[in-house]
Amino acid sequence: MQRSLRQYDPPQRSVTAANTPSSRPGFTLIELMVVIIVIAILAAMMLPAINSVRSRALDAKVVTDIKNIEAAIAAFKAKYGVEPPSSFRLHEDGVWSMSDNLDKNSVAIMRQLWPTFPLRSSGSSMVVVDPMGSPSPIGDFNGNGSATDVFTLNGAECLIFFLGGPGLLNISGGSSIPVPQSVTANGFSANPSNPFAGGGSRVGPFLELDASRLSDVNGNGAYELLDPYLNQTRPYQYLSSYNGRAYQPFGYDGNPGTADDEVIVLNGVPTMFSIYLKTDTATASAIPQGSAWNTKTFQLISPGRDAEYGVGGLFTVPGTNTNGDGIGVRASDTYRNSAKRQFEIDNITNFSRGPLQKTFTPAGW
Repeated sequence: MQRSLRQYDPPQRSVTAANTPSSRPGFTLIELMVVIIVIAILAAMMLPAINSVRSRALDAKVVTDIKNIEAAIAAFKAKYGVEPPSSFRLHEDGVWSMSDNLDKNSVAIMRQLWPTFPLRSSGSSMVVVDPMGSPSPIGDFNGNGSATDVFTLNGAECLIFFLGGPGLLNISGGSSIPVPQSVTANGFSANPSNPFAGGGSRVGPFLELDASRLSDVNGNGAYELLDPYLNQTRPYQYLSSYNGRAYQPFGYDGNPGTADDEVIVLNGVPTMFSIYLKTDTATASAIPQGSAWNTKTFQLISPGRDAEYGVGGLFTVPGTNTNGDGIGVRASDTYRNSAKRQFEIDNITNFSRGPLQKTFTPAGW
């Protein structure tokens, strides 16, 4: 019997998935490049928004800081009847010259703050005397081994000195950023006859101070306060109207760049040339002058993120002036040209509700 040929057919091997080439899906190089480009475009679109949110948050932090300083100044005024001055001279030897306007006014400030502080006339000078009537120096209260130091304080330094106390004067003298962490704000002695004494009951400090936010930009041994912006290098400007009598950014002599200037002076040049004004009536290329903001109180000015103050002068709150609003600029003007006043766009003050924002050219300019 013949067998079927099928019985002798070679066995058939089964074909399994393991023996077939892989067919898994994947991205081509072009597709990957497209995805990367799309992600980059989205990131570029989102980054400005993220930075804007971050900037607004920092601005809000500075606004809050300014409000805290205002509250501290109000507490100081509640105690002493006046706001801190924005110029002051302190002699450790206890002798002030009455032929010098800054010395004379510093004596008047001390008599107002501490009426029983033992100051007596001696010829053309005013001296501190002890209870027995003999001259008595204030002493080496800044602890540097000398009792003859003279501290001439501008507005920024006065703000810290009067809100924090004499412990805010530099022990070593002339340091720069960063400030030694040993600096302490412990207010003034509660004894009005010896307010600069250490120990005992204290008045103040009126403002809680972080040593990491103190600076000594002019190296004179008196500290100033930096705003909360990251890596800030310039402190707040503080200018008093002396209860509405007048602002005097260039001191009693009215000359810019001299020892009694109330604005910060660096290398002989004022960092601002004007307080902020609601109106500017000065002629072209003259230092701005006119009606001031906060005529009866004070101006507190942050230099903003760029650490530049600008010139100062005319500013109108956005949305309040039909003639324009922002920082007043005039082409080819020494103090009002746009290139100089652009620095002020990010400045924040205690009357501007946030950054000054923009520039404009007033009618007639």
